[in-house]
Amino acid sequence: NCEFCDIIEIFGRVPRTKSPDQLIAELDAVKATGFSGPVFLVDDNFIGNKVAAKKMLRRLAVWSEAHDFPFDFFTEASVNLADDDVLIQGLVAAGFSAVFLGIETPSREALLETQKRQNTHLDLGAAVEKLVAAGLGHSVLRIGWEFNGDWFRWGITATGKPDQYATRAREFASAWRHIVTAIRHVKGAHFKFDWCIGAGPHYNHLALAYPGNSYVNYIGEDVYDWNRSGQPDTFKARWHAIVHQGTGLAWLAKFADAHHKKISVPEWALVHDTFHKSHSGGDDTKFVNHMHDWFASHNLGYENYFNYGDGWMSFTMNASHDQFPAAGKLYRSLWSRPGGVRRLT
Repeated sequence: NCEFCDIIEIFGRVPRTKSPDQLIAELDAVKATGFSGPVFLVDDNFIGNKVAAKKMLRRLAVWSEAHDFPFDFFTEASVNLADDDVLIQGLVAAGFSAVFLGIETPSREALLETQKRQNTHLDLGAAVEKLVAAGLGHSVLRIGWEFNGDWFRWGITATGKPDQYATRAREFASAWRHIVTAIRHVKGAHFKFDWCIGAGPHYNHLALAYPGNSYVNYIGEDVYDWNRSGQPDTFKARWHAIVHQGTGLAWLAKFADAHHKKISVPEWALVHDTFHKSHSGGDDTKFVNHMHDWFASHNLGYENYFNYGDGWMSFTMNASHDQFPAAGKLYRSLWSRPGGVRRLT
């Protein structure tokens, strides 16, 4: 019942798995294109079904070694990954060098309030030391992501009381500095920190929430192909809002440039919304093409397509789902080109 998690709200409590055979077949297909380099392996089972995840990692380790480790894998997990030695060892053996860790808050009281009980026993410093010692010290950490909205408890506007927003923004920046300082004290750590907002009309004292250049490596934004323009649903209206409305991509580029930081887009995706089809772009080749061109023309540190979901709210462009056939085909064509969009370095 953790309030940070939307997985059970969308897909229920039965873990969804992909067989090791299917994963290996997909990696063979990617390798056959000539691509080598970083691959983001999105698998909620590193948190939700560790038995299946460990089975997959054993098979992946054999494949990676047999092919001389053609891919540099990274993934995302909760910080309590540090509790599972076997899972950590499996990640390293399979060729993982980085993990995106969600650090919601260092406050035990806040974790209890939001039912994130599994992380209340953790010593954050000790957990980070363990991951570093295992070889996962080159990870990117998004602390309190999308904090400019009201959908997470750490959000500046989560209280719904405008007279508190400025204070909450300052508190967010203070907590960020506290967390980063603690993690950087870990010997051998090479973590980078991503200050990441959600795209939208959510200004909410963002300058006050910025912890300072010395505590931030990337300035990021999560972007989805929604219609939030307030206008009839056309691609022109959607894209104009994505770039220019509120904290859109134009704001991101300007803010990052002012702070001399590289840009990140840790989550971006097409959207299939079963209940609100008029609010989502669907099989939108223009969105894919425009995002590709925007990445190529800006000071991008990394970007990651959020290839996730198969319920009423879905972003995945896997060919097996066939919900974004044209956009998926275009994505595979654009991103398989040599020297294409820059990835995590």
